[in-house]
Amino acid sequence: MNILFVTRKYPPSTGGMEVFSAELYAALTRARADDIQLYVPTPPIIGRPSIWQLARFAWGAARAIARPKKRFDAIILGDCLLIPLSLWARLIHGQTIKIIGTAHGNDIFFAGNTSISSRVYAFALRLFSRHLDLLIANSNTTAEAAKPYGFRRIEKVSLATSPQTIASCLTPRPTLLFAGRLIAVKGLSWFIENVLPGIDPQISLLVAGPAWDSEEMKALNSCDRAHYLGILDKSELALLRSTVIACIMPNLPPEISRQNEGFGLSALESPAVGTPVIATRCGGLAEAVVDGVTGFLIDPMDSSGFAARVHKIFSWSREDRETFAINARNEIAEHFNWDRVASDYLRLIELMEPIK
Repeated sequence: MNILFVTRKYPPSTGGMEVFSAELYAALTRARADDIQLYVPTPPIIGRPSIWQLARFAWGAARAIARPKKRFDAIILGDCLLIPLSLWARLIHGQTIKIIGTAHGNDIFFAGNTSISSRVYAFALRLFSRHLDLLIANSNTTAEAAKPYGFRRIEKVSLATSPQTIASCLTPRPTLLFAGRLIAVKGLSWFIENVLPGIDPQISLLVAGPAWDSEEMKALNSCDRAHYLGILDKSELALLRSTVIACIMPNLPPEISRQNEGFGLSALESPAVGTPVIATRCGGLAEAVVDGVTGFLIDPMDSSGFAARVHKIFSWSREDRETFAINARNEIAEHFNWDRVASDYLRLIELMEPIK
């Protein structure tokens, strides 16, 4: 079975969807070798895309679909913004191919906002969703959010992370790490304002990721215990994660932020090096974190609960940290690996029947 994988999110651009695209393509290639074709933007789209960049990518993707290097049996569209390409694929290839969309979270949640652009996007989802044979969501939360838009079949395939040779430091520095885009839903400013003051003053906060929200940066720059490191590459982040007490994911609940976390790859990348993640029990984070094994879940906006868990981990002995690290890495290796994700995708694609 030949597959064309079309994605606008791909390294060197950074982010969870970029990691997903690169890792899934690599795992599919390991499973199917030359049967997987990839179309990505050239030059790459870095940061927030402009209308011109999206239009140029859409034109190139349409050409790749119409004039493949070799005949393909299925198309995987890398996120919901690309779903309109499903109509083009149907016009070109009819019912002879299977068309699969992927949903990550924000590409679905955005349609639920009240802005004009969100309403237009929601209309487009409803208009083009019927041309998909299958939508694969990264969590139950994302799958539920996608249901109102008319997708005929939705399946869940949870995500994964790459194995790490880096081991967690058994005597970490008195620091916490936030790694991700600086946007309101991620909860960084809330953590700085409501949790950090209640944490032992010798513990500082390191922040890595693209600065998308000026208010988040304002809160970060106003705190002398928080230090911004900019955008780090994957290897730098893995090494940094291995040296801290814990990684935090203090996401705000959807009723506050009007968004939700589809899955949260950082929730896997921390325990992959043996470092616990402390995350909000909301959205896909509740599925990405195995509570008590790969990390710890805290109720949304529970500042005292966050602080107490930080202090608890800070008080661990070397033996406590080693035990956690061994269990966490084993859990990630067994249940959250990319070969399993690729196998799930291929199984769903092979078993499904195209829309009639």
